[in-house]
Amino acid sequence: MNNAISTNIFTQVSAKRIVGGILLLLACMFILNYASYLTIYKGRFVNYLLLRGVETDVIDAQIAERAYQLKDFLSIAGMFLLTILSVSVVMYLGLYVINNIKRRFAIVLQVVVISMSVFVAEYLAEFLWLYLVKPDYTSIELMGFTLFSALQLFDINTTPSYLLYALQTINLWELLFCLTLAYGLSRSTGIKYSIMLKSTSIIYGGALLLWILLIMSLNLFLN
Repeated sequence: MNNAISTNIFTQVSAKRIVGGILLLLACMFILNYASYLTIYKGRFVNYLLLRGVETDVIDAQIAERAYQLKDFLSIAGMFLLTILSVSVVMYLGLYVINNIKRRFAIVLQVVVISMSVFVAEYLAEFLWLYLVKPDYTSIELMGFTLFSALQLFDINTTPSYLLYALQTINLWELLFCLTLAYGLSRSTGIKYSIMLKSTSIIYGGALLLWILLIMSLNLFLN
């Protein structure tokens, strides 16, 4: 029964499912992003100003200046949509070259959209961690915070800036995404999961590694 349901989710492709899935992911991201701003980032910014002895009217002006705006979310949504499209194209071409798998692009796109729910789960986990555990992070540490990432093993204040993105990206969520992506592609193509996991690791893992190296190179060049 569960196998039949999972197979239907990954193989019954339609534009409505793809668009609906994307809109649902974006809605969840917006809610979590705005909730994080109200309960975590805004509160810590106010406490920071109070500790520095800043007057209340000045704090109100600073808060108004830093108010959450639609463009803040639109930039995140734009990057999210670009990621979905990029991963879909890379996986579609990679599967054709490595495994000679010829499937409609829409099938790969739908699997990627479903798999991206892993990163929404990451948003939720990070929000709950920061809200409930309330670690004593500085504003710089909050900006670079990624739960269950390699960066948590290092001091962000002393780590070279060109390594920050790489250490953030090496995390549990990328692994879970790769596993989910391989499972969905296995279901939609009928290829054994072990074979698809190997192909997905090579294609997605290789593309991710190249992207990390590109960002590191740009950081070194610009700094």
